[in-house]
Amino acid sequence: MRIQVRCACSRVALLLLTATCAQTFAAPAADQLMPAATVGFVSIPDAAELRDRFDQTQVGLMLRDPTMRPFADQIRAGIEKQLGAAPERVGVALDDIVAAAGGEASIGLVKLAADQASVLATIDCTGKQIERQAMLARVDQRLRARGARAATQTVGAAHVTTYTLPPTEKRPREAQILIATAGDLVLAADDAAGMRGLLARAAGGGDASLSTSEAYRAAMRRLKTEDQGIAANLRWFIVPSEYDIASRSLQEKLALPDKKDLLTILREQGFDGIRGVAGFVHVAVDPGRDFIHRTTIYAPAQPGARSDHARDKYRLAMQIAELPNRNDLSIQPWAPRMAAKYSTFSLDIPNAFDKVEPLYNALAGYDDAYRTTLDGFEKDPFGAQVNLREQLVRHLGSRVTFVTDYKQPIVPDCERYLIVIETKNPSALAAPINRLMEKDNAVRKSLAGVEYWEVLPEQQSQTSTNYDGSLLPLEDDFAQEPQEERVLRRAAVCLHGADLLVASDAEFLAQVLEGVARRESLAEGYDFQAAVSELDRVAPAARSAWAFVRTEEIVRPTYELIRANRMPEAETFLGRLMNKMLTTEQDLERGVIRKQRIDGASLPSFEVARRYFGPSARAIRTDKDGWLVTGVVLSKAAG
Repeated sequence: MRIQVRCACSRVALLLLTATCAQTFAAPAADQLMPAATVGFVSIPDAAELRDRFDQTQVGLMLRDPTMRPFADQIRAGIEKQLGAAPERVGVALDDIVAAAGGEASIGLVKLAADQASVLATIDCTGKQIERQAMLARVDQRLRARGARAATQTVGAAHVTTYTLPPTEKRPREAQILIATAGDLVLAADDAAGMRGLLARAAGGGDASLSTSEAYRAAMRRLKTEDQGIAANLRWFIVPSEYDIASRSLQEKLALPDKKDLLTILREQGFDGIRGVAGFVHVAVDPGRDFIHRTTIYAPAQPGARSDHARDKYRLAMQIAELPNRNDLSIQPWAPRMAAKYSTFSLDIPNAFDKVEPLYNALAGYDDAYRTTLDGFEKDPFGAQVNLREQLVRHLGSRVTFVTDYKQPIVPDCERYLIVIETKNPSALAAPINRLMEKDNAVRKSLAGVEYWEVLPEQQSQTSTNYDGSLLPLEDDFAQEPQEERVLRRAAVCLHGADLLVASDAEFLAQVLEGVARRESLAEGYDFQAAVSELDRVAPAARSAWAFVRTEEIVRPTYELIRANRMPEAETFLGRLMNKMLTTEQDLERGVIRKQRIDGASLPSFEVARRYFGPSARAIRTDKDGWLVTGVVLSKAAG
């Protein structure tokens, strides 16, 4: 009886489709087919062209190199995990789309309710009828192999096949996938209502489409203006405040932790002010540039805003996003030539300090967390007794620079960092910083005639030495005292000129204190000059931030740890990201270290692999209604 009722419901749904689909279909733009409630959208205007262009890039060459297959598979597995259940929900794989598309192809994530979402896909198969039939045959074979029952009906000018999938251990109810052919279009949906909407909009009717969404239109208009009419090879759009909820609703239901996740907290703390994020990607632009990408973050002011300052036009913690454009963010002469990444940005630090309170409280889980922490620094009789706002933060400038590097040999915690913060009144900072460091059990040392504080892991602090190697005596009673949890686990901190410096270790700090010869500076690096020159061409306006990345050096630690079969232990940023992408949700919740999936011994040396990773640069510009990120990735083959 239950099966008969479901079949009857399916027939009724298909009859409803017929009422809106009684005419011949052309091939409208994908954003006119997707509904206005779409919260995630990816469009490939010409799939065949994108495939051909991608194959010309260094990444494309790497993916086709048999010796690099294990590494490429590791990356691909992480990307597929991030895509989640979307492709499976409509039965059409990415390879199917690329093979059969003669025009635009797209996939969209649609939010239906608080905990419900659907997936839609569109493929314009103009000129690819043989490939279309082969794709449909593969989809049919895969779905039937999963136990699906198929029923096909003619609906107006379209042919719709409904696949009903049986329940599984993780999905206790039947599921449906609908595949329709309408003229040159192939449409896919994971529910009848979604397919009904696709067919109606394809026929020129139906409800509002994504192309009418204010956030989508504003974001696309900005990107088209910046691209000066050049067609992108890939376009995407998401509504951040809704996308994560919708995408999680597609996943198998897991036992979630009691506390809120970070994205929920950010949404509640004002970051839902970001109405949409969209991007254009240009692939294999010329022999020297593999990718040019632009991302616009659309965040218009809330009604009644008094000014264009973040503290006025946004609410709650999003008011920290005061990132003024500056014309004086040029490379600093002390930056070492062999740095893996150099990034610098402007930030109104006092404003951020004042406006971060609600976010801090939300992350801590109680209302007075921020004020309690500040009072602890200022009023604890055994603490530093420093008013962080008045004695420290108000004397800081608005430029912050990060430099990342990796020490040899490569081990899980080989990542090094250097943070340089400009100050407005360095002499006023000396006393409060000294008190903070003393109470953090740091040790005062000297390097190049400059006093600095070194914070070492507790097991090392009992036998600390000066940077030159001489033993530094520690008092016995200090060594025996129990130590409180430190603000910094390992660092070297000092004031130097007009800057506050925080480094991961004294050796990295020395590169700023002792300086570097001009020929050893990052500014003199050929790859740096090439990448920044290209960035200036594609993003010539004033900036609030920019960065240069030696992709090969960012990838090297992860690659070497995979070769050593130690990837799951990686503590580098990229390593942690890859581990999170490759670890199951259950193991993430339990804090279990995953097992490495491949034998690292099968990979060639990094000297073979490094030729596939060219330098890149990107810039951020603050606009009245959000931000624009522009980046370029160069090809090593051209050099």
